[in-house]
Amino acid sequence: MGEPPLETPSDPESGTAVLIPARDCGDTIGELVRSLVDVGLTVTVVDDGSSDHTGREAAAAGARVLSRPSPAGKGAALREGLAHLLQDPGLEWILLMDGDGQHLPAEAGRLLRARAPGIDLILGNRMGQSERFPPLRLWANRLGTALVALLTGEPILDSQCGFRALRSDLARSIRIESDGFGVDAEILLKALGAKARWTHVPVSAVYQGGGSHFRALADTLVVLRAILRHG
Repeated sequence: MGEPPLETPSDPESGTAVLIPARDCGDTIGELVRSLVDVGLTVTVVDDGSSDHTGREAAAAGARVLSRPSPAGKGAALREGLAHLLQDPGLEWILLMDGDGQHLPAEAGRLLRARAPGIDLILGNRMGQSERFPPLRLWANRLGTALVALLTGEPILDSQCGFRALRSDLARSIRIESDGFGVDAEILLKALGAKARWTHVPVSAVYQGGGSHFRALADTLVVLRAILRHG
């Protein structure tokens, strides 16, 4: 089965930017960026100290690339990328994606079409395809999601999906402290703490090889600590 056709965003050029933290994603980042640029989206990639050609591939595909001299983690990369993007007073929405091939560019329009006056945060939800998760990743996600739901009283389904969109005003109100993979839970908890209005959008669960740097046990503890700290 081939990749689904690109779901073109509506008015993607109007105040919307894509932010992708990436480390050693040279084999996937070019196609991802090119697919997004081809439908009119502006893409910024934060190259988190890659040892491969990630930055070069992203730039060749049409992204603005911010390069870190050494790896500092997903949270640090997002913090730097958001600080850069939020200097633009005309920015209204930021779409967050990972660069390792686990988020399909074909589904970017699905999230962006969920933008609405009553929504501040759009969360990708992979649980409709939970059978595609590696067992440890599924267990870790369910544990973290249950804890987020318990702490916030919100019916969150997939707390760890980094495929999400948020209003720039919401992004400006969040001070990111996490350097690593705890950042997705931190952003979610701080957004909910700020009474952000949110919705879920179904997205695909994609696990193809070793592109992700997530360590199932060690980084699950990182995520759980972030949830308890910020919840």
